[in-house]
Amino acid sequence: MAQVIVNGSASSPRDITSGISQGSVLGPVLFVIFINDLPEEVQSQIYLFTDDTKIYCQINSEEDIKILKSDRKALDEWSRKWLLLLHPDKCKVLNLDKHGTPAEYCMTDIGRNQEIKLEVCESEKELGIWMDSDVSFEKHIAGKVKKMNRNVGITRCTFTYLYEETFLLLYNSQVRPNLEYANPVWSPYKVKHKEVLEICTAACYPTNTNLEGPKLRGMIEEVEPVHLSVPESPW
Repeated sequence: MAQVIVNGSASSPRDITSGISQGSVLGPVLFVIFINDLPEEVQSQIYLFTDDTKIYCQINSEEDIKILKSDRKALDEWSRKWLLLLHPDKCKVLNLDKHGTPAEYCMTDIGRNQEIKLEVCESEKELGIWMDSDVSFEKHIAGKVKKMNRNVGITRCTFTYLYEETFLLLYNSQVRPNLEYANPVWSPYKVKHKEVLEICTAACYPTNTNLEGPKLRGMIEEVEPVHLSVPESPW
């Protein structure tokens, strides 16, 4: 049972028959408790992040495909049991193998009362990172470059002259966070991706400034470097 209180005035109590009330203090904790048994329903590996669920496994045989399909069905049954229905338009299949042909996976659309085939996508965003089927992170890197170019354009339209402190502030707030977010995951291993990021980073250097070229490069070098590569790609 829950009620809303605003400026000392309370609404009449209402029963909560399913789900978790949003905006409450205990809501996030209750939601975690509510879905805590979900991993026990499947045989495959599963990741949970709030209301985002991923199940995955390595496919080596037809038996592995059957297990994954069985897990998909188990998720359907669990969601119906606890009245947390999965949205069919938000459920997709991502095959991390550009040479393989993904199997067909289906789910029940409760609203239309029919089985629908899940969409096979080439890329999917996960916690701010675009994963693609060939694990090249090309779409993610293209998004990084687009965002950096947009920030550079805004900066050049806003500032006609930059002092040392202003430049470092802009560089550390607009450029570095964009490159450093989760970069151990998407760190480029292809030369073309490294080059486009380096060119884009170089474009961030101000053209109208009281800093001469050598001094400006020295300032950038003094800032802790952004690592765009890893010793060895895990793929």
